[in-house]
Amino acid sequence: MFTEVIDWRLPIWSYPESHLQHKEACLLKTAQFRNRLRETVGVAYKIFGRSLCVFTNIDDALTQGSSINYAEPIATAIALQENRDIMSMRYFDLQTRGSYGSGIGGKPKPGDYEFDEVVFKKEHDSVVAIAWRPTACPQEVCAIFAMYIDGAPHQVLHRPAQTVSF
Repeated sequence: MFTEVIDWRLPIWSYPESHLQHKEACLLKTAQFRNRLRETVGVAYKIFGRSLCVFTNIDDALTQGSSINYAEPIATAIALQENRDIMSMRYFDLQTRGSYGSGIGGKPKPGDYEFDEVVFKKEHDSVVAIAWRPTACPQEVCAIFAMYIDGAPHQVLHRPAQTVSF
């Protein structure tokens, strides 16, 4: 079985665009998709480097599950907005206390979050999420998404996290 190793400390995070002192790097974009009740729901996202896309739910209308349940329409909305092929990026779901409700270990505390890489497979004209891999979340991601983490960041892991290397 192949296990990919992800190490967020590699140079991709040290590109000038990711330095926190540059205002442009801290700006999050938003995308919209529809939930199961056909309500418009928003996510905040940032693309690091060329292809690492981190997203989080920012809308209370996501009442029919968390962002992890909507990975396909979220990735599709982001790719369309960025005018990119959906498979040209890797997607990471930041599931926060505010956006995930009681799903994180039952009763989340302020600052609790999960961080998973969502792996997609192309099927015909769409994509299907085939795996969710817990991933060690870089401090830069926590800093940029701090307003959604709602407290001192604490990553909740239900199984060992992978690390990313490029």
